[in-house]
Amino acid sequence: MTETAESGKEAVAKIQARNYDVALIDVILGDSNGLDLLPKIEEKSPKTVKIIMTGADSSEKRGEACENGADAYLTKPVNPEMLLSIFQEKLRC
Repeated sequence: MTETAESGKEAVAKIQARNYDVALIDVILGDSNGLDLLPKIEEKSPKTVKIIMTGADSSEKRGEACENGADAYLTKPVNPEMLLSIFQEKLRC
């Protein structure tokens, strides 16, 4: 099942309600920074694969994402094959 969240606040509420296999997180959210979601997801559901995506790549953001537990960091436009490859790699049993 796939779900979306329109804001960081909505994403946090969903994370608190259930666990997810994958979280695809944009850095720029309407009400918050997507990087701020990483520790919240890690705390609630450490096995969730956390993939950050951004249209404004920077080494600072990339470093912050890695420090906060991102499993992958992609720049937009996201290559669908690359995203699928990450899913396959990270979700192996």
